[in-house]
Amino acid sequence: MTLASGGPLARFWSETWSRMRPELVATGRVDDKVVDEALAYLDSPLLAELGPGMAVAWGWRSPG
Repeated sequence: MTLASGGPLARFWSETWSRMRPELVATGRVDDKVVDEALAYLDSPLLAELGPGMAVAWGWRSPG
């Protein structure tokens, strides 16, 4: 599923990050400005990302 502005994944992440804002900021690794920028990006017409779980890799380990 593509993460697109106004779509279900964008709404999910917007709600999640909004609810988690106090905990995110409390870590000291993120401030309110970063959260605001992330929320604005989720609402931006420029948003077009692969949602979590959409990037997949596969390979094998050769014996030896």
